[in-house]
Amino acid sequence: MRTNAQGGDLAVSLRRATVNDRRQIYRWMAQSDATAEMLGLPTFPDCPVPTWEEFSDDFSIEEFFQPGPPADNTKDWGECWIIGVQNHNGDSVAEVGQINFSDEREDDDPASAGLAELDIWIGARKWWGLGIGAQAIDALANILRRYGFTTLMIRPSARNKRAVAAYKRAGFVEQSNHGGTLPAWVYDPADWDYLDSLVLVRQL
Repeated sequence: MRTNAQGGDLAVSLRRATVNDRRQIYRWMAQSDATAEMLGLPTFPDCPVPTWEEFSDDFSIEEFFQPGPPADNTKDWGECWIIGVQNHNGDSVAEVGQINFSDEREDDDPASAGLAELDIWIGARKWWGLGIGAQAIDALANILRRYGFTTLMIRPSARNKRAVAAYKRAGFVEQSNHGGTLPAWVYDPADWDYLDSLVLVRQL
């Protein structure tokens, strides 16, 4: 299954990731020239670069590489997609990163209704600033609507000013815990990847 979005000079498509993509996804995150902008020293000592084993535990086959909602309605479900780009002539295809979501709906927490959490990374700086991330988010939003989600959340570090600005251009709005429209755990530092995580929300 593929889904597409267009805008700017490049067209973006999403391809559902398979288990065979896991090594490349890890390299984009942990072993690329983009890594220092997301993880590890010197900017992010609170979020070190994971080992392959740590990545494999967190980016589990069961959660991210099984297509579609689980038949038994179990939680810890999400999907991972590979981001591809090509020019509008249909050539120069490249796979440049990944985008994934986790289902954060809980039956016993009305504040979580319709909530999915997003993570995205483009695995080389040469692909930054071209609108690829925004198009990928738009394409994922179309998938999430079909699954019944209504709210998309991402929690980046405030130190990652480039990414925060890009998310806001893509329609995300910063939300404080005074709004009361998201589950309380969203604002709990114990649940954050970064000590200074921001809560950004986009309605679908």
